[in-house]
Amino acid sequence: MRFNSRGEPTDRRYALVKLGLSNQPTQYLEAVSQVIPNMKLGKDKRANELAYMPIAANYILLDRNTREFLTLLAERMECCKAIGRIKYETRSPIFVPEREAEILKIKAAKAKQMNLPPEMIVETFTLIMAESRRLQQLEWDRLDAISARNARSG
Repeated sequence: MRFNSRGEPTDRRYALVKLGLSNQPTQYLEAVSQVIPNMKLGKDKRANELAYMPIAANYILLDRNTREFLTLLAERMECCKAIGRIKYETRSPIFVPEREAEILKIKAAKAKQMNLPPEMIVETFTLIMAESRRLQQLEWDRLDAISARNARSG
């Protein structure tokens, strides 16, 4: 058996056990078979498991990773709103091109270390940072409107 950098087995059956899915493999195979056109499940459940479990396990792991990624991305966007409030209070600029260029350079280097395509990571983070700036601007505008309302009524 092979192990990853965290010392966990890379065997997909182990992944199913770790995810608590090993007792229902047929259910997951049926779900996976709906999205893979050439996957034909037969009547023999054990044969189906032997033939298709590796792909089913990988799809299950992909789904889990996607959920975790989206959760982290949502958390990141909440942080951006908080940063927008701080930037408003300190009157710091929302967009600092030099800083973003440096961040992208660091992300590209990290991607390369992790055997990921640096161009993909730069494109991804360029989009993420654009959305971060948009959220910061919305927060800035919201606080500006509150301040203006308070100034008129006070």
